[in-house]
Amino acid sequence: MRILQAISGQNNGGAEAFFFRLAVALKEEGIEQEILVRKNLRWGNALRSEKISVQELPFKGSIDGLTRLRFRQAIQLFKPDIVLTWMSRATSFCPKSKELDTPFVHVARLGGYYNIKYYKNCDYLIANTEKIFDYIRTSGISRKKIKYLPNFVDENKTEPTDKSVYSTPPDAKVILTLSRFHPNKGLEILLEAMTNLQDVYLWLAGDGESWDDLEKLSVKLGVRPRIRFLGWHDDPSPLLSSCDLVICPSRIEPLGNVILDAWAHKVPVVATTSDGPKSLITNKKNGILVPVDDSKTLSLAIKNLLRDPKMIRRLIFEGKRTFDSNFTKGIVVNKYRKFFKEVLA
Repeated sequence: MRILQAISGQNNGGAEAFFFRLAVALKEEGIEQEILVRKNLRWGNALRSEKISVQELPFKGSIDGLTRLRFRQAIQLFKPDIVLTWMSRATSFCPKSKELDTPFVHVARLGGYYNIKYYKNCDYLIANTEKIFDYIRTSGISRKKIKYLPNFVDENKTEPTDKSVYSTPPDAKVILTLSRFHPNKGLEILLEAMTNLQDVYLWLAGDGESWDDLEKLSVKLGVRPRIRFLGWHDDPSPLLSSCDLVICPSRIEPLGNVILDAWAHKVPVVATTSDGPKSLITNKKNGILVPVDDSKTLSLAIKNLLRDPKMIRRLIFEGKRTFDSNFTKGIVVNKYRKFFKEVLA
């Protein structure tokens, strides 16, 4: 089986990180791949370090003729069975199979509620949540052309980070979030919640446009001494192994990879009722759910959970069981392989 993957994307983000994990996993399964990525992003070198063939394209606006030309040439030279495009931009640059002398099946993966107009020429669509599956279906796409395939996260067994590395007392309770710094992620609500969590430290692992605003807000709220801005971590396992709780305060969250990370590392989760967390979590069974944009309820949920070792044990057990049943690398990669075989049959 030969698969050409294409992604524009950014340096950091959940979709990009999963794209990389999947590319490496498919290589380990013996699937031949050619990867097209946006020029000057770190993914080119990361893929080369895994001995995966990669080309870097501009992936600019709709008038970017060079990317269209090189995309066509890559397909004609590699002769893939499947072209798998990620998100709208890469999908819009993919030529139609009938325009080339190389037949292929075009599959696009959606990790959000993207405009379906960019996907009308695809043969099949992958939705990484059941809510996105429903969104695609109600947008006029036949159910037969849509497949729900979840994400997986790595289960790296690493030593915990020494809290002193981040100027955190060894006996302090630590809550962690892994996130792009973007208004959709609701991180300012988490900072507001910190005003009612006097003995708790918050580790913010991520990067993005809201960094400066979040720092200023933490100073204004008087919580800056207990906030640690850690930057983006490609491997969050040491952080996950060191924290007491993982928090997902998002306003808009189609999936919530951080929840899968927490479950994999046996860390309890408190999350908002945005689409992704609400679909993953059964409240007070494998996680705690709180309303969106409600800092008081969020702080109370965190405070109560930190004082309830019995509930913590329950959430850890059920979270890991949910993960092991649905979101391991082996389970998800097998689902992808089965799907690829089905569309080529």
